[in-house]
Amino acid sequence: MSGERGERGTAAASSFAQQRHAKPAPTPAAPDARFYTVLARKDGYAHVAAIALVTADGLPVCGESLGIIGVDTGLAAIVTRSGFEAMNTYYDTFQAQGSDPFTALEPQLPMDLLPAFVILPDGTQIPTSRSGYGDGGYEFFRLDDAQGRPVAYFLDFLGDSKGEWIHPPPCANV
Repeated sequence: MSGERGERGTAAASSFAQQRHAKPAPTPAAPDARFYTVLARKDGYAHVAAIALVTADGLPVCGESLGIIGVDTGLAAIVTRSGFEAMNTYYDTFQAQGSDPFTALEPQLPMDLLPAFVILPDGTQIPTSRSGYGDGGYEFFRLDDAQGRPVAYFLDFLGDSKGEWIHPPPCANV
């Protein structure tokens, strides 16, 4: 996974690579979260345009950037803290054995268009998706409701029809 580990919260990860990172953000228990993928047809092909992890009911009105994730496998995930911790444990175990976690999970990875739940050996389900056109740096956002409560997290892989990244309005302006 690429990123920085936070004390608590949700993480965006370049799934099943060797680096890790996340920025702390409060989240509910994993069973309360819902994972969504937005598909777009561009240049005659379907691509994953964005992924989101919705953690609470409520209308998002603003957002905060939690940083850029680097993708070097063409795959990305947004996971709650429990999922992130399970991924770290999985990686640490494989690295201690001198094994490659990517190769071990490769049969489950969504190398085609549609996202999939990758199941770790401990049973943790990690929602995983292709990342738009593949490798690159993608900004990770927390979306808040009008009361300032986090309701979702998202990654934009393709931008809008003009190629501009889709950024939520800053919460300082709401």
